[in-house]
Amino acid sequence: MSEKHPLEDIMTRYIDELDVTVKTKKKYRRILRTYIRHLKKKSITYAEPADLIRYKRALIGRGLKGKSVQNVLVVIRDFYRWIRINRRTYGFDETYAYDIAEALKPMRTTKTHKTDPLSLSEVKGLLEIAHNECDTLYGLRNYCVLLLMVTTGLRVAEILRAEKKDYKKIYGQHVLFVREDMTEKGDAFIKLRKPVRYAINEY
Repeated sequence: MSEKHPLEDIMTRYIDELDVTVKTKKKYRRILRTYIRHLKKKSITYAEPADLIRYKRALIGRGLKGKSVQNVLVVIRDFYRWIRINRRTYGFDETYAYDIAEALKPMRTTKTHKTDPLSLSEVKGLLEIAHNECDTLYGLRNYCVLLLMVTTGLRVAEILRAEKKDYKKIYGQHVLFVREDMTEKGDAFIKLRKPVRYAINEY
């Protein structure tokens, strides 16, 4: 395996210029590093369309789901497109004048829901059961989490990342700031209804 690959330095510049969150940059870097390691292992300096097709098949062969493979392909396709567009600006090799990922076919993915959404009566019943358990600290916490989920639409991960400092009052409105990453300060916020505020304050 070669010690250095021409795409490594290009990847660093590409990542630096991405107008995305820190979390997304980490994801792109991880995907591209894995791809470049594959090229180095195969002693491929300048990949061709056939090499990308083989890499795609290798990902499928590892048991990755269609959606996961598609996520990888989207990053690689965008990477090669960026290289082609910026090759003269940064003096990249003219080999990159041809976008080898342009003809790469996307994976077919199907959007399915594992479970049906709860009905209104089911939500009310669930909240009633949780409210009856509010005599303990854990029960009160669970009630707050359920209220947040059914009244705001927040995902479980977003609620888990929420801290006390994210719960604030702005212009007379009680809000909860939502963070995409534990290392980042939330910019977006949601307004909280009275029952949710009362439960959080009690907790």
